[in-house]
Amino acid sequence: MPLYFKIAIRYLFAKKSTGAINIITGISVIGIAIGTASLILILSVFNGFETLMKQSLDTFNPDLKIALVEGKFFNPDTIISELYTIDNIDLISKTVEDVAIFDYKEVQHVGILKGVDPIYQNVSDINKAIIRGEMVLKNEGFNYCSLGAVLASKLAINLRDPLSTLKIYMPKRRRRGALDSEFKTRNISPGSIFSLKNQKDHEYVMADLSFVQELLELRKEVSFLEIALTDTNKSIETQKVIIESIGPKYNVMDRYEQDESFLKVMNIEKWMAFLILGFTLLLIAFNVIGSLWMIVIEKKKDISVLQALGIEKHLIKKIFFTEGFLISAIGFLIGLVVAVLLYQGQLRYGFLGVSNGFSSVSYPVLMIISDVLAVFGLVMTLGLLASIPATRRAANISAYIRSE
Repeated sequence: MPLYFKIAIRYLFAKKSTGAINIITGISVIGIAIGTASLILILSVFNGFETLMKQSLDTFNPDLKIALVEGKFFNPDTIISELYTIDNIDLISKTVEDVAIFDYKEVQHVGILKGVDPIYQNVSDINKAIIRGEMVLKNEGFNYCSLGAVLASKLAINLRDPLSTLKIYMPKRRRRGALDSEFKTRNISPGSIFSLKNQKDHEYVMADLSFVQELLELRKEVSFLEIALTDTNKSIETQKVIIESIGPKYNVMDRYEQDESFLKVMNIEKWMAFLILGFTLLLIAFNVIGSLWMIVIEKKKDISVLQALGIEKHLIKKIFFTEGFLISAIGFLIGLVVAVLLYQGQLRYGFLGVSNGFSSVSYPVLMIISDVLAVFGLVMTLGLLASIPATRRAANISAYIRSE
């Protein structure tokens, strides 16, 4: 062990002539520990929510999705036959969606009406998200719909009341006269409720494709073609082949590109939280500066003696850089232990919960090594920067031996 490291350890743990120095050093270590634990846990919560969101996207979003680059609806017949000639494409579902007003027992809410064909339930895993009723959209000539859990709660949907229907108001695409109504209305029976644990629970209502096309005054036009692949590991290669095949008129999106903006916002929020707590650690670093400065004053005579014995100034600097490193490292390790214990407790016992529409589930958390390393890098960088004033002060102390 280098001499400067031994001296730094002795200076840190040895009893000081003034007890306040030990207290300030302890406060610095505890502050860094709290900041470290908070940072790691906050990042773990964001990771947990991101994982939960991706799982819900896996349920709702298809492997690939095709839409127009410009425009809202298109006739799919011109490209479906061509798409089925591409290797790795298993099934293709036609879907259409638009904004609508929903009215149930005089309670109204705006949402998105999505029309799906019978193939859709094989293209997506929506059946796994059904929490009430069954995903049957058409039966013996009657139309049924499936609503997101939060939207169903806002409308006070009662699946046990078959006589009450959901009224849908859809803006007309073409008005035939000045006295003609601006909305086209249809009634449909609520048949099931799904929960994806994301924003789609707040706004989506799914119905049969032909029902929605008639409401939108469409013939064969659709909004999207949703594709299930035989081998999802080859989705990037298949996406490139589709783009080359159907041309730049269409936008081909993979599972996460379909909600890319939402995932980007989550990632931005995560690192904004990191920066905010990072500034908190920066404030804590001022305690480290004060602690090291007082240790320099305390050991002023010792530093003079060391220099008189021939120790160079750069080694004096290393002593106090090491001192700052040790304070930061000890604080980080304590914070890491606390964060891991709380993380494991949340995983096992679910201390904190979050509302899930009809129920409550524990906060999702996921600790990943890259986040821990990022926090470690931040803590050690701040600790070493906080050491600079003390190292300069120590290096400027002159060598002298006082004779009695």
